[in-house]
Amino acid sequence: MSRLFHGVLLICSLLPLSASAARPSTIPALREWTDGAGSWTFTSATRVVAGTDWSLATTAALLARELSALSGWAIPVVQSGTRAGDITLAVDSSDTALDREGYRLAITDRAAIQGRPAGVLNGTRTVLQLLKAGHTVAGGTARDWPDYRERSLMVDVGRKYFTMDWLRNLIAQLSYVKLNVLRLHLSEYEDCRLVSTRHPEMNRTPYEYSRAQIDSLQDLAAAYGVMIIPELEMPGHCCPMNPAVSFGSGCGLDLSKDTTYGFVADVLDEFVPWFRAPYWHSGCDEYGSINAPGMLEYAQAHYGPTANNRDTYLGFINYVDSLVKSKGKTLRIWADGAWGGSAVTVNPDIVYEVWNCCELLADTAISQGHYVFNSSAEIYYILGGSKPTGSRLYDFSVLRSFCYGVPTSRASKVLGAQFCIWCDDANAETEAQIAAGTHDLLRAFAQALWGSPKLTTDYAQFSSIIAALGDPPAVAEIPAVAVSPGRAASSPAVRQANAAGVTHVYDLRGARLIPRTQAASGLRIVAAPGGNAASTPVVVTDVPW
Repeated sequence: MSRLFHGVLLICSLLPLSASAARPSTIPALREWTDGAGSWTFTSATRVVAGTDWSLATTAALLARELSALSGWAIPVVQSGTRAGDITLAVDSSDTALDREGYRLAITDRAAIQGRPAGVLNGTRTVLQLLKAGHTVAGGTARDWPDYRERSLMVDVGRKYFTMDWLRNLIAQLSYVKLNVLRLHLSEYEDCRLVSTRHPEMNRTPYEYSRAQIDSLQDLAAAYGVMIIPELEMPGHCCPMNPAVSFGSGCGLDLSKDTTYGFVADVLDEFVPWFRAPYWHSGCDEYGSINAPGMLEYAQAHYGPTANNRDTYLGFINYVDSLVKSKGKTLRIWADGAWGGSAVTVNPDIVYEVWNCCELLADTAISQGHYVFNSSAEIYYILGGSKPTGSRLYDFSVLRSFCYGVPTSRASKVLGAQFCIWCDDANAETEAQIAAGTHDLLRAFAQALWGSPKLTTDYAQFSSIIAALGDPPAVAEIPAVAVSPGRAASSPAVRQANAAGVTHVYDLRGARLIPRTQAASGLRIVAAPGGNAASTPVVVTDVPW
């Protein structure tokens, strides 16, 4: 039986119009729900009322397009004049408990979502799920927010090439269940998936991503509230790097060579600017050359006579950190090798991602001043290898699943957790098989990471809710044209902005209007409340993180 047909059979029992007995069924479950009077009905006359706050322009355009795809009706975006049947979006930070991603949803004769911009977007995901039960939603009020700021999926595109269409559909799936980070593991023994113009020797296959493709993917991800964090492995797991600065096998950078550091600086100078997230991940795990010839001599020459060979490796991590910080980013690494030096201490501003029971435990890292992130190997989805069960993910505890755990008193130093798709046997599954195999697992993980009280403790019953809620509407293309400030007037976006007399842009980072000539990042023309990109364009800076 297909998931879609199964979902139709279950709608009446799992997604009742009356919420008097329980919270409405959503994934993740709503943290708080209070029954109310009346109901809201979604009809062909429904509008998205977004006000004049341009920070909601993209969310309003996205929601309108998704509702149109869901219903077949043309749902407009307007600025004002809310009426029965509408969906209203408003920025409101007065409820401080909601923080950045929380929201308040009130269902009366209309649906009203309030919160900060990221929270309002999350509220629209809830509305899409509520409409899976039918076009009438029972009255009530929800307050909802996550336990962890990062709820992540990692995809190993280094070992297996994934098409852009697959990644774009994945972003919509993540957003639908409020998973807000996509980590791209971009290099491995097989290839570096970013096309390098400075070091073409890094690229070994025709299956790589251009700057334009990465830009387009980040545009889409920003609209859906998903942060893309890049990972480019070094000094290990990097056969496709430069043989001139690698050991004989070519599968690890030779850290005893001064030329290696110049090469690394050049690679980061090329690729770090491609990405908008405040993080850069350099891997730094499973480096098998710590005891190689020259490592001890390099350490003692640079860090003093008491240094040991591990200090060369730890010093490299700090060197990468200095490069990444100079570009306004925070470095992240896998934590398994960040220990054992006698002269070098890893900078405490580096985020440690903990995946196993190594010599460096998460609680120890926190004591050293680091933020930590849970990437537990217990829940890896490995092509050709082990996979977690849905019930394991549904019962996943971020703090308890660290090796030896992290006490709740230190939870503020834990950023969140990550479900990883590792492609050890790249040909073991197709893209379609991976999507199907991880579909329900991601929903169980989303519930665990959001942390709200579960609708049911039984995973089998939760599986029925998964089937009933189904999938999000197809990927909605947000009208956007990327340009750079100061680019020639022949740029389509610049011509369009000039024709409309746009002299200022809305800076989402500072939540203010600034002269268009002062915009520091790429610009996009998006549909403005009350119009579309063709008739009333408004230029906004890209969504920052």
